[in-house]
Amino acid sequence: MLPVYGVPPQAEHYGCVADLLCRAGHAEEAARLVRTMPGRPSAKVLGSLLLDAHARAPERREDGVRLSEWAARRISELGLGDGAAYGLSNVYASLQRWNRVEEHRRGMSAAVRRATGPRRKQPGRACYDLASSCAD
Repeated sequence: MLPVYGVPPQAEHYGCVADLLCRAGHAEEAARLVRTMPGRPSAKVLGSLLLDAHARAPERREDGVRLSEWAARRISELGLGDGAAYGLSNVYASLQRWNRVEEHRRGMSAAVRRATGPRRKQPGRACYDLASSCAD
């Protein structure tokens, strides 16, 4: 890109190419691109690899699951693990791996409880401006 157009490739360019490669069935090449790109890949770039497994042909899905797990670990390293864990759980569900879904979602719930403590639902409150009144 730089020699031809004079534009240095940015993370968005890598993410676009990785997504296109995954959609075309070349996830291994997309993973190779992401692993060799300069700097750390963003969550958007890794997201295209994360959700690739369910789109694969049945005989190639195990490779896709490994790639999705790798992408989820990398997203977690960036400190954005909640979305990655949820995405990986959806990958397992789309492949009907219900035991993995259950243990993964149980782990996500435990991680949320450890991070935030017990959650309490706040009472609802709706405010509207009809003669400056507020309803509880």
